[in-house]
Amino acid sequence: MKDLYGIGVSLTNIGLIYMDLDSAEMAIKYFKKSVEYKIKTNDLYGLSVSYGNLGTVYESINNKEALRYQLLALPIRLKLNDEFGLITNYNSLTYIYRQNGDAKKALYYAFKGLKLAEKIQSKTKLEKVYQIIALLYKDKRDFEKSLIYFKNLILLKL
Repeated sequence: MKDLYGIGVSLTNIGLIYMDLDSAEMAIKYFKKSVEYKIKTNDLYGLSVSYGNLGTVYESINNKEALRYQLLALPIRLKLNDEFGLITNYNSLTYIYRQNGDAKKALYYAFKGLKLAEKIQSKTKLEKVYQIIALLYKDKRDFEKSLIYFKNLILLKL
């Protein structure tokens, strides 16, 4: 009997290698194949990861597709209560909405990520959230708020 779960995991890992090699087309190909196996094996966690990975790859080439895949991952991660994955998802959505010029939605997802990052006390995730919030406020020319989050970032790094 074939190990469909193992094949799905391996396809994801191959996609990650292609991401590291900056080969978006190949990464997309393998992540999409991994999605098929994650669905066949009802691997919801793996499916949310593959969707998130697809969203991340598409961020540099097609924001519409990036948004689509991040929004596919979101309800699965919510269902699984995958807090760490949700923070990653929220950060990606923040980035996409910032790129699209939608500061309101970007801040909405950034603060959702901030709340979870504080809850699970993830220094790495807090650093990313503080930085993106600071940049969002800088974009809006709200320098006082931007400085607050940049200073929080510095304090976290001490």
